[in-house]
Amino acid sequence: MDSLPLTIEFQRDKRWSVPHRIYLQRLTGVRYLATLTLDDTYELTPTHGMPRQVTVEDLTNTDVWEELH
Repeated sequence: MDSLPLTIEFQRDKRWSVPHRIYLQRLTGVRYLATLTLDDTYELTPTHGMPRQVTVEDLTNTDVWEELH
């Protein structure tokens, strides 16, 4: 019983330590905070609006996305 909370805390800390990236969508000029998810996709969260899911391959399209940080 005591090991379950420790495991949850470890997973929570591990998730928080994942570095975030910032991408600019060139077509709209919107900047997104990109967070790697468990299924190897990125959740892109704009300042305003709904988050969206993209793949790593989507983000390599330099005509659409530019990594800012």
